[in-house]
Amino acid sequence: MKLAFNLLGEKGYYCLKAIVESNFYKLNNITVIIGTDKSVTDDFSNQIKDLCENNNINRYCRSELQDYEEYSYVFAIGWRWLIKGVQDNKLIIFHDSILPKYRGFAPLVNAALNKEKKIGVTALFGANEYDKGAVIAQRSIKVVYPIRIGNLIEKIIPCYVDLVDEVLKKLAVGKEIIALNQIEGDASYSIWLDSEDYFLDWSCDSDYIANKINLLGSPYEFAKSYMNNQEVIIGAAEVYKDLTLEHRHVGKVLIVEDGCPVIICGRGLIKITEMTSKSGNELIPFKSFRVRFK
Repeated sequence: MKLAFNLLGEKGYYCLKAIVESNFYKLNNITVIIGTDKSVTDDFSNQIKDLCENNNINRYCRSELQDYEEYSYVFAIGWRWLIKGVQDNKLIIFHDSILPKYRGFAPLVNAALNKEKKIGVTALFGANEYDKGAVIAQRSIKVVYPIRIGNLIEKIIPCYVDLVDEVLKKLAVGKEIIALNQIEGDASYSIWLDSEDYFLDWSCDSDYIANKINLLGSPYEFAKSYMNNQEVIIGAAEVYKDLTLEHRHVGKVLIVEDGCPVIICGRGLIKITEMTSKSGNELIPFKSFRVRFK
């Protein structure tokens, strides 16, 4: 049996590490295709490359391998790109959500922004429309907020490893992989994110804004805003008890408490406890008062 693994990021690395430690790769012919992601602080491409080299595993960069015809099954773990030329029942995708919820892009981040109490991973077959394939298996974990996205990724990696192990064990003994169609009426879609989405929308409610601030960070960027037209990085915040305001001037600093600015949101208030300038200068304790965040 010849298998191809398209791997990206920390999830891809730890799945490959588990495959190596299980010795599965010694009994089967596997090839690894390595993806890169410049939008994160560490995309684990070097670690994946080293793991392949140290264990004599064939490897390619994403641009080097486009033909999958010779492979029995093709896996996509942490992968962000369309894989062409593979039959749906030969392509096995690992998706960052409990499908059919959060089909699409950045499902883990979007689910955490919504403070979902249960977050998980789905192994599914490929399909013509993204993330609509039949579900092979799922794993989930409970989440307590606040939590950084980096910590959440660490917590969800065992779900990936467990699912990969389950699928490979079935393939190793020639067992049929049973999959169930998704219930379309339960589906929702997760929208792609870009650099603009790091900036806060102060018209949102305070609970959402505080959760977003406390979620973002390594391996991605931290939350951002403009303070009197200067870009600032906001690392931590907490919901502040709301006060009666005659006019709700969203984004303005209402008071400064313990050196921390309390900002008016669309609903509620938040207190910023960690903030730096774009160049890295500490801005807490806060030394201004007549300040507007946008």
